[in-house]
Amino acid sequence: MTARVPTSIATVLDDALQRDPNHEAVVARSGRLSYAELDRRANQSARALAELGVGPGDRVAVSLPNDLDIVTAFHGAMRLGAIWVGINRALAPPEVDYILRDTSASLVIVDDDSHVASPDRVARRAWVALVDHQDTAAVSNDIDAFAPAAIAYTSGTTGRPKGVVHSQRSLLVPGAATVASRYYGPDLRKGDCLPLTILNLLALTTLLVAQAGGTCVIMDRIDADGVAAWIRDERVTAWNGVPAILYDMVHGSTVPADLVSLDDLWSGGADCPESLQTAFAERFGVALRTTYGLTEAPSLVAIDPRGGPHVIGASGVPLPHLALEVLEHPGTEQRLVARLVGQRQRLALVAGHRGTLLLQCLHRQAQGHRSGPGHPVVTRIGPVPRPDRVLQQRHPERAGQLGGHRPGGLVVRVGVGPPRRCQHGHRAPAL
Repeated sequence: MTARVPTSIATVLDDALQRDPNHEAVVARSGRLSYAELDRRANQSARALAELGVGPGDRVAVSLPNDLDIVTAFHGAMRLGAIWVGINRALAPPEVDYILRDTSASLVIVDDDSHVASPDRVARRAWVALVDHQDTAAVSNDIDAFAPAAIAYTSGTTGRPKGVVHSQRSLLVPGAATVASRYYGPDLRKGDCLPLTILNLLALTTLLVAQAGGTCVIMDRIDADGVAAWIRDERVTAWNGVPAILYDMVHGSTVPADLVSLDDLWSGGADCPESLQTAFAERFGVALRTTYGLTEAPSLVAIDPRGGPHVIGASGVPLPHLALEVLEHPGTEQRLVARLVGQRQRLALVAGHRGTLLLQCLHRQAQGHRSGPGHPVVTRIGPVPRPDRVLQQRHPERAGQLGGHRPGGLVVRVGVGPPRRCQHGHRAPAL
């Protein structure tokens, strides 16, 4: 099992284009795009951004619904070398204003009825018209896959949301590892209903699916009936949901138990009770695979193996590019929130306690060795509401790869020294 990571997001479609350019790449409410059409639309989006004055390193904030436009705009921004900032459409105006100020976004693309007020605002209808008039030829631009490419904001449960900077390389690695470990191929039809303004979702949708050469099904409904209809109508084979939607699907009398195409179902975003996993399998005949993810990873850290057994209380097996190690410390941290279960090192999290988990990236995600090989970077994340936990992540290849974007909470170890707190206003380099 070998994961081959594309050189950049600008080239992530290349293998699928060579294999079958007419294969369906994206399905959404407004239409369908083949890989060839997605490639052309991404080029047009990059040119539209350039016409609006966006260049490499500029922040592009996007608050669009789940549809084709957000996918093509993302690929366009990556081909231009811009920095993507997704803004959830459900955020209140003060929350949106905070992110726009914090990132110094030079452009804001929003839905036509959005409440976002910015002098740099471009409404969706105007954006689509501008893209339509662009040339479909590729833009000429050298992409640094290890430069900052996107900023993802934490939920802000412990204060102001913190921005986590990711490179194109770090956004591609989880998809490559997942495709390799789950043996996905062109027959993959992966459905997603959560907002694509969440950076983790882009990593798990278009970037993951493109590396398999499959089809990305972008759902625009989160109610049980709507999700079930998308799965049935588009013959979705893999879907990652959240416990609230899964519960409604099990207990909603209007959802028929005929999701026959679905054979790889993930649960993430919150703790999924064992009783719900059992009930879903009994009703729909498909096992529910538990996951664990992090904004800072980005996206998946662990997932139940496809076709393998589920261990009660565990959150799956780490992806193949990650190695887990539990750190025991004096005092309360001896009550670990994470433990290794069995030979395959399953991740188990227990609510209500605090501990430390170390994740070491085994796949080279960054360019160069700023402090020499083997010098770790440790980021402490947390605590989060449930379970109350503190996590650490280590990437041995490059010091300073992952860290806080603004003040508060993140602890980064650079080189081999002891942990130190990020200074206020410090922007840590991207992965």
